[in-house]
Amino acid sequence: MTEAQATDDRAGAASTAARTVPLSRGLSTKLLLLTIVFVLLAEILIFLPWIASYRVSWLKERLGTAAAVSIVLVQGEPNSLSRTAQNDVLMAIGAKAIAVRDGGVSRLLVVSEMPPQVDEHIDISKVGMIDGMTGALDTLFFGGKRMLRVFGPVGESDKEFELIMPDYALRSAMLVYSRNVAFVSLLISLFTAMLVYAAIDLIMIGPIRTMTRSMLSFSEAPDDPGRIIRPAARADEIGVAERELSQMQERLQKMLSEQKHLADLGLAVSKINHDMRNILA
Repeated sequence: MTEAQATDDRAGAASTAARTVPLSRGLSTKLLLLTIVFVLLAEILIFLPWIASYRVSWLKERLGTAAAVSIVLVQGEPNSLSRTAQNDVLMAIGAKAIAVRDGGVSRLLVVSEMPPQVDEHIDISKVGMIDGMTGALDTLFFGGKRMLRVFGPVGESDKEFELIMPDYALRSAMLVYSRNVAFVSLLISLFTAMLVYAAIDLIMIGPIRTMTRSMLSFSEAPDDPGRIIRPAARADEIGVAERELSQMQERLQKMLSEQKHLADLGLAVSKINHDMRNILA
């Protein structure tokens, strides 16, 4: 093999490699990754109101339990409860103190240990969507060591119940809920991404890949009629592109054929002219 042939072979191999698109850079891979990212972003946007609603529901449930305990204690005599019984009541709902406000008068019913300070006051009846989401994110990322004062009416009662409690149980429950939601969201994202990918690959990426292969194949042997793309019977943009590509390849092949005939004719005329000169010489 001569050096020129080796150079041509290397150039041909380099050209083939340049025309081959790796899987990691292909349209299909990019489409799949973008679909997963967009679905995850949508799940994150949905997750924010979910976690906010879960936090409010969790606090309402604890406040409702405290209200039930408060009603029982108000009917009886709270001071008659022993310290052990008070601790058991508060431990059951994860609180430090329970109070009730009736007619503008606040009454402390049960207390195990009054905290030196309360870090956050939550009026459960006035938690809006924005406040709920910011509060939920704050509890998730920075909570666990705070003391909460949760208060508000429960049901149809005209009394306002109050609960002093640490937020570590709330944060733990929110973390478990977030983990479960994240797992389900990931499964939904993957399933949705595969469905969207399969649909778009069938409708768009597959035909584009076919046109790409046709152009590469036609460029290797433009005089071969078998390498002209056969357009599908589609009325959309892909169908228009396939038909235009097919017509362009046919015109180019016809032009190359005419140029070849002209070149052959010129060569024949040149040869005849050369032979005539030799005869007349």
